[in-house]
Amino acid sequence: MSIVNRAYHHARWRGSRVGASARDVLLAVAGVALSRPVGMPAGRLHHELDTVSRDARRTKRARQRLSSMRSQGTLQTVDDLDIAARKRSSTVFVLGSGSSVNHLTEADWAVVGRHDSIGFNLWLVHDFVPTFYFIELGTRSLPGDMEDRYQVQLLGRRLPDFEGMPIIVESKCWLRSNGVAYPLPSQLRDSLFFYAPYYLRTTSVDLVAWVLDHSRPFWRHGSRDLRAMVHHRASLSALVLFAFLAGYEEIVLVGVDLNDSRYFWETNSDVLRGAAGPPTDGNSQVHVTVDPTATAWEVAVPIPDYLRLLDSSVLRPNGVTLSVANPSSLLSSFLPVYGGLSPGAQIRPPAAGDGVDP
Repeated sequence: MSIVNRAYHHARWRGSRVGASARDVLLAVAGVALSRPVGMPAGRLHHELDTVSRDARRTKRARQRLSSMRSQGTLQTVDDLDIAARKRSSTVFVLGSGSSVNHLTEADWAVVGRHDSIGFNLWLVHDFVPTFYFIELGTRSLPGDMEDRYQVQLLGRRLPDFEGMPIIVESKCWLRSNGVAYPLPSQLRDSLFFYAPYYLRTTSVDLVAWVLDHSRPFWRHGSRDLRAMVHHRASLSALVLFAFLAGYEEIVLVGVDLNDSRYFWETNSDVLRGAAGPPTDGNSQVHVTVDPTATAWEVAVPIPDYLRLLDSSVLRPNGVTLSVANPSSLLSSFLPVYGGLSPGAQIRPPAAGDGVDP
């Protein structure tokens, strides 16, 4: 009897004993059938698959709602975003908000400016205007929608800087919050592109590894098909996959430190130009994306574990290089340090042609 048949009969027996629904039986089948390939006990895998399945249904509903709003002319989705028309380099810089951003010189920013770049969330605080900007609203990470209000008000103040720049909005939390308490500026209507990623909610590194390995055929380098976007633990996970799908050959993480929780405006208040800084709870000494105590309520593995698996399963097999600009970044333990900016150049001299596309 095949493993699938054994799993099916086991699940039917289990369902008859506990009065399980058809969905529970199906998940039990999957748990037994995949337990050996994934390397997890069937019972725990059944539980993890239940969480993944629930989020897949939420993703489907969110995408249906976005599709309906798009048909009504209410908004644009990432299906309307012409990435090829905006892409101008083979290297892209992903701009995080860690304190190491303050270590970059004017010459470094000139290098970044000659390439494409992706800013996200509170990158709005910085003067540098990226090629693409991602924003996540409605997460309720702070009480009273404080962070949403700050980001939307900051977007309003930066409107002249962002003219024509695509602003890509992660929509599942946004839809759940009915467009958040602070609507996005109407002047940005033609620049907003909404998407609903899968969250892949699981606390199992083994399951993440198995899913990434078996998702490789769906993530084609340069396909520009953003329907396969995945957000796991942090916006950074989705941005790296976006860069891969957009066809970039080198992805450089700037300001992605993770070895402390300080942001660039906290170690250099001059960047705020006298304005109030982003709201914060002020209590965390460890970045939440790597805090092991947050793994359970985040329902996600720490971001370094996820990026290590994404790099080995998807990026490197397709010839894509993922590196960090900060030699002290927590990710430098398994990612190369980019030598085209001054922090990395202090570690090794840049190779010929490194850092700037011809």
